[in-house]
Amino acid sequence: RVATGMKGLHYVLHAPQGDTYADLLFTMIERDGADLFISAGIPPSIKIDGLMTKLTDQPLSSNHTQMLVRSVLNDKQL
Repeated sequence: RVATGMKGLHYVLHAPQGDTYADLLFTMIERDGADLFISAGIPPSIKIDGLMTKLTDQPLSSNHTQMLVRSVLNDKQL
């Protein structure tokens, strides 16, 4: 669970554990990241020092993305 910088480019050494919104937020906090990006078809990402950093190489499925969004928004917010 460490992201490392190398000449302005960040890369992920280990993917986050678990697949819940809370897991992604916890990983973002551990890595001193900001702005969690969740979108179907791409891996979840955060910004570290202003650079986009993938949390994993595995793209999110549309079902997984919907599950993540529904875990933090109610029906009225959707």
